[in-house]
Amino acid sequence: MMSKKIWDPSVLDEYELDPLENDTVKFVENHFQVKLPPSYVNVLKEQNGGYLSRNKYPFKHDNEDEDIEIDHLLGLSIKNNEGILQSEYFINEWGLPQHLILISGDGHSWVCLDYRSVNENPPVIFIDVEVEKEHRLADSFAEFINNLYQDETSKASFIDDVFEDDQTEFTYKEGEKAFSGNNVRKIGFALLHFTNTDSDTNWFLKQLKKLINKKNEFIVHDAAEALYHIVNDRYGKDKDVDSNLIQEVIDKLKSHSSAAVNNYAKKIQRLFDGE
Repeated sequence: MMSKKIWDPSVLDEYELDPLENDTVKFVENHFQVKLPPSYVNVLKEQNGGYLSRNKYPFKHDNEDEDIEIDHLLGLSIKNNEGILQSEYFINEWGLPQHLILISGDGHSWVCLDYRSVNENPPVIFIDVEVEKEHRLADSFAEFINNLYQDETSKASFIDDVFEDDQTEFTYKEGEKAFSGNNVRKIGFALLHFTNTDSDTNWFLKQLKKLINKKNEFIVHDAAEALYHIVNDRYGKDKDVDSNLIQEVIDKLKSHSSAAVNNYAKKIQRLFDGE
């Protein structure tokens, strides 16, 4: 399954929970007295909930085609105020039908596993609370997750808009100058450039190692996300990448004063160890 590519690797992800354990899956299934879709559990074993990069779903109703934006997926926890265990609270709060498990939503609309007539292999439905309508999105979670996509046109348009009045390309010398300063915007553009171009990975890793010493936490967040992309997209493909250098950068993130950065470093470490 291509599930690893659905997640948006953000440092500040309010929906991502602790790595999923088998005991947690059993606890949640016993709580709801259902069998969770194996495809859902497998996705959550790669990342236990979070923001989605593939956040669009094709949707046809009233003979019109449109997209539903689904920006996150809820994970599993043994705590009532986390992940899908919040379903019962929100069902009562918003007057939704019973025997649903909410896997995404914001109150105005919800994406749900529909267990009203089954105890396993539930279909996935979409409920529009404001117009009091529900629609079947997929016959299974596997079908649902495979139909999610990323709107590359919107992504390209966003990047064009962001870069309209800013520097879009950097030489290595210009990059080092940007990274040595404290201009958050300039550093952000430089990181975006070297992340998305065929840059020298070891040179880039050395710059990230320096950036982690910055006092501005937003700079450290951006540097950490750049490291994630290096490990996810380049390591193993680029044979010249220095694995020791990657580990050094991860270790610096692990020792950072921010708890969010520490947790993100552990996420990168798991990814790195699994490559």
